Amino acid sequence: MQRKLPAPSSVFDPMKILPRHIHDLVLESVPTDPKAKLISSKTLRLDKLHSHRSTVGNTDREVSFSTYPDSDAKNLKKAAAVHFETVEQNMVFGNGTSELIDLITRVFGTPFRDEVIVFEPTDTRFERAAKFAGLRVNKIKLTTNFDLATHKLPDDLNDKTKLIYLSNPNPIAGARLNEYNITNILDKFEGIVVLDESLIDYSEASTLIPYLDTYPNLIVLRSFSHAWGLAGARLGVAFAHPSVAYILNALRQEFNVSAVAQEVGMNTLEVDHQKERVVKETIRAKAKLKIELEQLFFIQEVFESETNALMVRVPNPDLATRYLQEEGIAVLDVSELEGCHGCIRITVGRSDQNELLMKALTEMPSKTSPTKRILRSLGRSFRKVGVFLGIFKKVLGA
Repeated sequence: MQRKLPAPSSVFDPMKILPRHIHDLVLESVPTDPKAKLISSKTLRLDKLHSHRSTVGNTDREVSFSTYPDSDAKNLKKAAAVHFETVEQNMVFGNGTSELIDLITRVFGTPFRDEVIVFEPTDTRFERAAKFAGLRVNKIKLTTNFDLATHKLPDDLNDKTKLIYLSNPNPIAGARLNEYNITNILDKFEGIVVLDESLIDYSEASTLIPYLDTYPNLIVLRSFSHAWGLAGARLGVAFAHPSVAYILNALRQEFNVSAVAQEVGMNTLEVDHQKERVVKETIRAKAKLKIELEQLFFIQEVFESETNALMVRVPNPDLATRYLQEEGIAVLDVSELEGCHGCIRITVGRSDQNELLMKALTEMPSKTSPTKRILRSLGRSFRKVGVFLGIFKKVLGA
């Protein structure tokens, strides 16, 4: 007996675009006999003696994690459904959005045949996931203001294009996509459109989560790593039409979200006002940092941003990146990415971190002058010689 899938849209049926081996896995993923399903522990207390877990707890006397996490993350989904104003059937939780990107790419793309479209500059994880899955990557340039040129898209689509990846706002440049251009792609494309909204909390852009019924080929990604401050917990969620979410949930790893991540996620969603406070503070700090950066004579441009970072054009991005690293400050050199010539990306830090950044940048022209660099290089060489002579004397003394 073939099991019943959630009703797909009358226009879009995700089962029809799945690779054959993935299609078969979906059909085999859940027992067809409902009596074979494990009784929920909410209905009946179970002594779970069906796995190799420790039945006597773990070494932590205060908190026990000896029981496997809830594979369906039911309580986390309930909390998220309230916050994101959607239903639990629309959600797929993962070990960060990286796992979800990898899962979506492998599920909907046939290796060594299909292709994905990415718009540059963008998150390199999209291209990496596609190449890992054996898919061809078709790179399309964003416009000069980092938006979509949708009128050119039909020329890039073919029968092998299965996925389009978008980010709103852009994680590199910080620009927001025009919502009309996104929906225009959704109207024209019959495959899966993945929209990464991981940084949207800092933006004035509206989420497209409410559009899932209108566009059942849309998947919206949200991360708990940025505004929520849970990067170490590794927690992400994909919102999709129930027919698509069902497939992804059927094929993801069974215990892909740890009990710790689920607990932390639920606790964080209960105090979402703290996230709003952090976002407001970050936006204020970003505005202040942008003004201060623009006052430095060597800064060529500071781009408008709707994320928690600023893209800055400097005369020598490699030199600036290396110098700041020597000063104990890590920034990202994005100058090799499309449309980002001469640019570095700086994440907005705490007030003390931003002050150290500005101090280092203010001193950079004098500290990186040719004469200064030669003297610093000689100083390092003399120190190395001194160390060698010290070792040599000890050897002779012995």
